Amino acid sequence: MVEENFKIEKDEFGKPHLSNSDEQISLTHCQKFTAAIVSDRPTGVDIEHVNPRIERIASRFLNASEAKFLRPYNSEERLQYLYAIWCAKEAVYKAYGRRAVDFADHMNVLPFKFEERKLSLTLSKESEVNYTVAFELFDEHVLAYTVD
Repeated sequence: MVEENFKIEKDEFGKPHLSNSDEQISLTHCQKFTAAIVSDRPTGVDIEHVNPRIERIASRFLNASEAKFLRPYNSEERLQYLYAIWCAKEAVYKAYGRRAVDFADHMNVLPFKFEERKLSLTLSKESEVNYTVAFELFDEHVLAYTVD
């Protein structure tokens, strides 16, 4: 068995990287949970505690098509969908690894079914990149991570 030591270093954008490795890493924490994901491709992970206060900032990260998609849902369902979208956008932002991304203007989540625990997100910044993001709801938290 070969033992290697790694340090977590940050690039000029603040994105973490493992020293001595080509693998990508993403980290997140919220209250009592911490998560990390390592991949040979750009990756991102986010975890958030579900709280109704997200409604106050929803207009900052939802675009018109996402807001329209959420209209039919009751407040409890809407809250879960909001967190799935927010966490997915945070995870993709971390995978992208650069600044100056407007979550409403540069990211679009296609309509999805919460029970499938997966959604499609397109990031349109320098070019258009499609992501699949998986998410889980547990213990009043949503965890989302890129899967491709």
